[in-house]
Amino acid sequence: MSRFQEEPISTPFATHIALKISKNIGLIAKLRHFVPTQTLLLIYSSLIQPFLGDVIVVWVQASNTQLIKLLKFQKRALRFIYFKTKTEHAIPLFNKANVLPIDILYIMSLSNLMHDVPNKVAPVNITSLFSNVSQIHRYSTRSSSMNNFHIKTSRLQIQKKFIFKFWC
Repeated sequence: MSRFQEEPISTPFATHIALKISKNIGLIAKLRHFVPTQTLLLIYSSLIQPFLGDVIVVWVQASNTQLIKLLKFQKRALRFIYFKTKTEHAIPLFNKANVLPIDILYIMSLSNLMHDVPNKVAPVNITSLFSNVSQIHRYSTRSSSMNNFHIKTSRLQIQKKFIFKFWC
């Protein structure tokens, strides 16, 4: 199973942003013959990366197909920047450009959020979704002794998908 769930939720926002990213990749493809690699990486950082990293919470709502499409866009942009063919592996390009794939960006942002929850730095509406297992019961279990969280149940699809997408 991939890192993304198979449950599709259509988002016109994701389609709109994918179109913008595609146009910016076309710009990189045209400019790559005239500017150095560092300049292309700066263009990638300013025109493509903000659509992926800054609004990662929005991508949680997107379907698996849209997320895979965005990952393919990332790979395509890096292949254009480094003059590689579409059959070459993209992982060395991600390392060389010091760029994280979108699925790893999501895991990183969720990990940062889960670090903020016990430190009471996360927003109140997110912190209220969690409670320590030791507050739920007084039994000495592994979960309570390791200060694990109990995730409160929710009927909202977006809340379920937000947290559980990472753990599945």
